[in-house]
Amino acid sequence: MSDNICVVGSLNMDIVVKVERRPRAGETIKGSDYLSLPGGKGANQAIAAATLGGKVTMISRVGNDAFGNVLLENLEERGIDTSYVIRDDLAPTGAAFITIDNSGENSIIISPGANGRVSIEDVGDIIAKSSAVILQLEIPFDTVFKSAKLASELGVQVIVNAAPAMELPDEFLKLIDVLIVNETEASLLSDVEVLNIQDAFLAAHSLNKKGAHTIIVTMGAEGAVFLYKDSKGSIIQGHQKAPEVKVTDTTGAGDTFVGAFVTAMLKGMGIPVSTQYACAAGALAVTKLGAQSAMPKHEEVMNILSQLR
Repeated sequence: MSDNICVVGSLNMDIVVKVERRPRAGETIKGSDYLSLPGGKGANQAIAAATLGGKVTMISRVGNDAFGNVLLENLEERGIDTSYVIRDDLAPTGAAFITIDNSGENSIIISPGANGRVSIEDVGDIIAKSSAVILQLEIPFDTVFKSAKLASELGVQVIVNAAPAMELPDEFLKLIDVLIVNETEASLLSDVEVLNIQDAFLAAHSLNKKGAHTIIVTMGAEGAVFLYKDSKGSIIQGHQKAPEVKVTDTTGAGDTFVGAFVTAMLKGMGIPVSTQYACAAGALAVTKLGAQSAMPKHEEVMNILSQLR
């Protein structure tokens, strides 16, 4: 089996506006000129992996419109196989409306569009030709569940970024080889309120007991916590700090982490080193504006890691 990565997920056009602060209910505020940037959690993670050297196939849907044209061209320019991306005549291309405040924090509203029509029939035979499938929750959950089940039956590694946050059945968690969640998602899935590193370990233990094999809890500037069982069944856990950087825009940092982690894992780096690699990639991503445009190359990640060492 090759080291191909299959991403089943969303494609959005991000409409980004910078503001001094986010508006209160009923309030209108003035923002910057808007930017139209290719996005969607699925596409972001696919491009993060491809930018770092992964061989990636994207499974998704776009509308038969101008945004769809741009998103497809963008993926193809990054060397991603788009032959499994369907043009949908019944729905527009998905869009995300993003405001970014002066601290670099963002608020996002998603309009699913064609993403809401991605089905298991769209997947075809590509998962069988892959080493890993990456899934998120911006497409119908039934499609996510069936994709994970198919990959698991085929012996393909299942990586799930459980975002946006939603409750998930234990039956689904048991299919997951690597579950990647942030504090909010970990809190919802584990019933442990994650406010600090110790809480993240407790949440990871809870999720491991529910069936997920390896759990990564991302903590923003605090880095990430990892927990997994080794070949002898012993629990291995650790905390990887993130490099200190100047934050410009946090959009896409989590997606960069996911793509980087999977790429590193398939290169045989192991869970702890893959987590370190992904933390460095995610840190680099927040130093620039935008999601995909800010994603680092392998050489940049290795450079910042060498500086830390």
